[in-house]
This record gives sequence, C-alpha cells and structure tokens, in this order.
Amino acid sequence: MRLRGAHRAAAVAAAVLASAAVLCAGTVVTNEGKAYTGKVTVTAHVVTCVSPGYNRTFALPVIREIILSGEERAQFEIRKRKLPPLDAEAHYQLGMWLKARYRHGEAQTYFRKAVTIDPDHEGARTELGEVRDGNAWKYSPVLHRNMVYDWVGREAVPLHLGLARQLLQLKRADLAEKELRRVLQSDQINATAIAMIRPLIADYKCRNRYRLPFTGTWQAISGPTRYGHGGYSYMLNAWDFRKVDEAGRFWSGPPTTLKNHLTFEQPVYACADGEVYEVRDRFPDNPIGTVAPLEHGNRVLIRHAEGERSVIGHLQKGSVVVKVGDKVTQGQLIGRIGNSGRSGTPHIHFAIFDEDGISLPMTFIDFDVVDPTGPRHVETGPIELGKVYDNRFEEAPRKPR
Repeated sequence: MRLRGAHRAAAVAAAVLASAAVLCAGTVVTNEGKAYTGKVTVTAHVVTCVSPGYNRTFALPVIREIILSGEERAQFEIRKRKLPPLDAEAHYQLGMWLKARYRHGEAQTYFRKAVTIDPDHEGARTELGEVRDGNAWKYSPVLHRNMVYDWVGREAVPLHLGLARQLLQLKRADLAEKELRRVLQSDQINATAIAMIRPLIADYKCRNRYRLPFTGTWQAISGPTRYGHGGYSYMLNAWDFRKVDEAGRFWSGPPTTLKNHLTFEQPVYACADGEVYEVRDRFPDNPIGTVAPLEHGNRVLIRHAEGERSVIGHLQKGSVVVKVGDKVTQGQLIGRIGNSGRSGTPHIHFAIFDEDGISLPMTFIDFDVVDPTGPRHVETGPIELGKVYDNRFEEAPRKPR
C-alpha cells in the first residue's frame, strides 16, 4: 500500500532517523583538517570511521566533510550519465543514493530537479521538507528538522542557512537558532550565520554571577561590536581590557618594551566557581607590535554551572598556576597576563560562551565604574566600550570610596 501526504512524510522521516549507511571506503575530514579513511557510518548525531588501524567516533559538529571514495564517485558519474533527463523518479533515486552517502547538498539538487519535472512527486517533496495540504504542498519545519539531523560538514552549511531563513519567516526563532548553531559548529567564521544569530542571543541572561577577572583599574578597549571579535562565533560578545593608571595611561616608560606596559604580568582570576578543562601556556610573548597566530595564544578555559564556560586569553608563558581538572573558586588566581597569540600589546581577552562555542552577552557583579565625578558602584550590570572599571577581590581590597 502506498502512503499519501502527511502519513507518508511521517513514515519517511521515521525511516531517515532510523537509517544508517556504510561507505566501504569513505574519508572523514575533521574541522582541524585531519583525515580518516575507512567504513563510515552516521547515526544519532555521531560519525564512526572504522579501518584495520583504528575505530574513531566523532560528534557531527567536528566534521568538515565526508569524501566519497574514488570508486563511489565513479559510480555516481556513471549513474549521472545514464540519468533520463525527464524522469522525475530517476532524479529522486539518484538524490537518495547521494543522501545515503551524506552528500546532502548534491542530493537536494536532484530532489529539486525531480519536483521541477513532476511537481507532485511525493518522495522529492518530502525530502525538501514539505507535506501535502489538500491539493497543494506545504513547507513543514518540524518534518524538515527531523530529516536534516544527519547533514554533515560544510557541504550542508547552505542547507542549514536556508532552513534558518525559512524558520525565521515562520516566526520560529527558536528552531532557526538551532540551525544557525549547526552552521557555526562547522564554520565558526560564517558571516551570514553570525549576523543572523546575533539578534537571537542578544537578550541572553547569564545563569551565573560573574566577576571581572582582574583587580585594580582597567579600561574596556574592545568589545562585541569591534572588528576582530565579531568575525568569530566564539568571540562574538568577548571583551578586551588593559590596565590604566590614574592619568589614563597604559604604560610607564617607553611603550616599545613589554615590561613597561601596566597590563604585562598582572594577575588574572577565576570569574566564577568552576572546573578547569583546558590550559595552554607554552607559547612565548610577542614583542610589542608583533602578532602571532590566533592559536598560539596561551589561555585557560573553565567550565561553570548551567552549561556556561569562560576563557581568559593572552596569558604569559609558564604563568598558569592551575591544571586541567582543578576545581576553582571565584577570585582564585589563574595566571598572569602576557602578550601571546594574536596580541600586539598586553591585554586580557575574556568571554563567556556556551556548550556550542557561541560567545554570550555578559553582565558582571560587584564592580565600580570610574569616571571624573568619582567611582560608581554597580551590583549587577553590563560593560561599555571605553569605560574604566575597578574590581577588587578579598586579597586586594577596594580603595575607600
């Protein structure tokens, strides 16, 4: 018996969720550029690659692409050459052949061709996320989400972006945000996804009570809207700070020397209770005006409650006093500021982000805003670009107000 309309769509979606395909000789490429060749399976948001030398499992977000073996690609070329130009079912079947091998972008092309030839082709309509509504076809975001759970890597980025746009038009910002997160998990500098997700997370409220990670008087020199942070999903709402003296100067003596910068070798502290899960402090400090690659920045990452995490960056080589697995408390010493990574002059890079690596808007507790009329205490509030802030932990008491 042949299922029609929504019943068939539901059945197809269920079949997709339960299915898994094996490539006899596929290659999994991670976001880091590492390649693993073997039998590839995708199930339940996980990619497995098995060969005589290893059995590796990856979460979908870390996969850049899955490459067909030469034999599989040759089979595709043969199938494409034999494809009848006006046969909708043949186009649909080729699309399903590609989909079974995780070539989702190519598969969607053939589903659209099938619908162009036969606007009432149920299989192709369903694969495009549509259900029958009387005599017409209607886009179903729920069905579409069920069917695209296993889209893999950068080839799928345009598909997730397109789905996000459709969901926003349907006023489903919650589902659109999920699709944009999938894009940014595969491509952290995708400008379109960053622009689309920015307003969706603008009203996020931190679930932990964070303190500024320094003591003394510092200026917010770069924030979420400045070039450099806004181009990366994991730095979207990050802040940079530099220590200043009472005259508003960043250094004492010639600024061409690292040690003359007030920020250099200043201590940094845990912004909230948590557990250290990454430490990097082996890279040297850059001479003033010299910038190293981004990945050469020393840093400490801390996992906090409620799925939030923090990063303190540009630390001095060998200065970190915590290790992976350490439980830290708010105000505990972490290390000292250097000038490592993509930093031309010493400063703190600080951000809160979630489990998907999306940088979040921040508010802080218990700090002073310093202005010409005197310090103004803030119990809870945001940071503004260019403003000067004073923060003190117990071991560094506040100046009398």
